[in-house]
Amino acid sequence: MVIIFILDNSCPVLALKTKEEREQWENIFCETIIAPITQDAKNQVENLKKALDSNTKEEHQLLKTILSEEVDVSRVTPENLISCPALWKYYRPTSFRTFRVQFEAWRNSSSGCDVLQLYLKMFDELQVLKYLPDIILLQNALLRRLRRHVDPGYVEKMTIQEYIDSVSNDDGKTEQGVKSFLQAWSEIRLHLQEYKFTIRKNLNGPISTVIFPKEYCEMNLTHKNALGFLLPMHEGIGMISFVMVHYMIELQNQFLQECCGISNTSFAAWPKIIPHTATRKDVIICEEQRDIMPMVLANTHYDVREQERLVEFDFKSFERQLQAQFLGDKPGFEEKKIKVMRFSNERTDRKMFATLRSKVPQVPLSEAQMAIVESEYHSISAICSILDGLDIVIRFLQATGGSCDEKICHYIANTLRFEKIALGNQTQQICCLKHCQCLWLLLSMKRAEKQVKIKQDGFETVSADYKHPLSEKTRQDFVQYLNSLDKRKTKSLQRQWFDCIMLLIAAEDDEVEDEQLDYLNMELKGALYGHIETPKYSDQLLEKEKDIIGENSYTLTDTEDFPQDVKGEHCIDAWTILLNTKL
Repeated sequence: MVIIFILDNSCPVLALKTKEEREQWENIFCETIIAPITQDAKNQVENLKKALDSNTKEEHQLLKTILSEEVDVSRVTPENLISCPALWKYYRPTSFRTFRVQFEAWRNSSSGCDVLQLYLKMFDELQVLKYLPDIILLQNALLRRLRRHVDPGYVEKMTIQEYIDSVSNDDGKTEQGVKSFLQAWSEIRLHLQEYKFTIRKNLNGPISTVIFPKEYCEMNLTHKNALGFLLPMHEGIGMISFVMVHYMIELQNQFLQECCGISNTSFAAWPKIIPHTATRKDVIICEEQRDIMPMVLANTHYDVREQERLVEFDFKSFERQLQAQFLGDKPGFEEKKIKVMRFSNERTDRKMFATLRSKVPQVPLSEAQMAIVESEYHSISAICSILDGLDIVIRFLQATGGSCDEKICHYIANTLRFEKIALGNQTQQICCLKHCQCLWLLLSMKRAEKQVKIKQDGFETVSADYKHPLSEKTRQDFVQYLNSLDKRKTKSLQRQWFDCIMLLIAAEDDEVEDEQLDYLNMELKGALYGHIETPKYSDQLLEKEKDIIGENSYTLTDTEDFPQDVKGEHCIDAWTILLNTKL
């Protein structure tokens, strides 16, 4: 009626820029539109009924009877009740909305059903969890295929659709995962503005609180966007994928925690799982039409009185079924154990070398051998090429093992049957499989050294948390300490320091769970002391070959005068100072 009146009558339109103009418009609207309708509501309804009667076709006679004909209720008997239009005129279909409204009215006068009240309160939020299993499957498949195998440029250039086309033989699982991901993002993104979450970027790094960038919330993702949006990462475009999962598992944890509060149980003791192992049975998935309505109807009681049908619900029985079927056995999630993407250039993974040492015992080269090997490589491109080949060797050794004393060049040619990898002549003669870790670290250090000298970041994969500059006073003390060392000790310190950074201080590893040392705030001299005392090599082989390897020039005694104000957070800046000052 309001629409018809507006079409037939003009209403002044104002700019509505001020409060007074808005109030003036509301008064005019009420006087011009609302008042005439309410004053003549009875006649308006009668006219509409007549219009409906005149427009109702013969085949819609039942609808016409129900809506417009008056029925003598005194003639209604139990036998003809089902066909009485008066009964159906006042029929209201049973719906979840009706259930929720009646529950709120029931709670105002009764107590109990606290879990049901919590569930109905969070129902709309919890609906997004139905996408979580598909998203977890998608992330797992992407990480299995791409983790450590591609660089950032690959996932930034390839579109989502191009990736789907490249894996068309997976029975549509990737496409379904992407569909769920995009739908979940469209429903979640506006809830993520100012969303805060905590992360630990690496095993020994600090726990940081991050605010999700607002500009991401305004992005509408499609199949044309970069593949990187689907890959969970702590920063960059992959943060969207990471935060989506974090938000959803935090939502389930929040619900379960409040349920524990209702039942006076400890959420700390509640079963918890790692997110990337989750399946549908682990997630609170309860859809309205498929799951809720059958339970609503099963707990609905009808009573026909006079001209209306009364509906009553058994809320306590509904709550018991809800808990038994959908809530009771759901686990919580370990929020800090979301699996993230690692690229091929992120080689600071101590687990990689721990696994290698378990398959092929590792020992370092002697300082003299390291100097010979290091002198064979002069360009960054050549070093990177050999590191790529060495990565492949290490992956195979991790899986199959090998003989400690077999030459690396023989293993590449005879076992892997690769085309020639440009190892230097001296490297081919000196380095065996037991030297893979040492060779990898030595060449990585050489590359970082050359990058630093041309003003590039030699530690691109190391968190910025470890790149804080030294204060001027600490810098002067550190340079003075370096000047007290001879060239052999300085070179030895450079190598052992680099190894300490890669294997201990800033080691990226989101799957290892051992002691959580705060290397960021620890004195660097303490970390160096620990690394020199117990190097990350195989103890038995070290003891066996100690006469061949010899002693390091920089020893535990030399760490005694190391400046105490140099912390783990300064390790990259201090290493760079060492490089520029003494070498």
